[in-house]
Amino acid sequence: MLLYPDLTLSCFRKYSIYGANVVEWTSILKLSHQWSFPEIKALAVRELERLTIDAVSKIVIYHLYAIDRSLLIQSYMTLCMREEPISLEEGKELGLETSLMLARAREACRGPKTNNGFRSPTVSVQGA
Repeated sequence: MLLYPDLTLSCFRKYSIYGANVVEWTSILKLSHQWSFPEIKALAVRELERLTIDAVSKIVIYHLYAIDRSLLIQSYMTLCMREEPISLEEGKELGLETSLMLARAREACRGPKTNNGFRSPTVSVQGA
């Protein structure tokens, strides 16, 4: 005999973390960071890595919750290599230090060509 006959398995699937979106995983990340649950934090990061997140949002989230910045290399490169500069709104989201470091990296990417006529595909920016 079922304790709650009106409940079906589909009721529980509605709240599955494995169908969670970026906002939900970010909430899980926030709480796991706040309460020092490293395994849950690692799970949230793994799941966020599977999702498509725009570069600015990903940088903001990962900086806010102290996630390994090596996971942001592609996001940094996306902002450095795109044609349009970092907008005022993006700069506000990223914060002064990150915005200035990205601006510096963008300048270095677009800087003078090397002896062979090509710009360096990687840029080392101190303090990033």
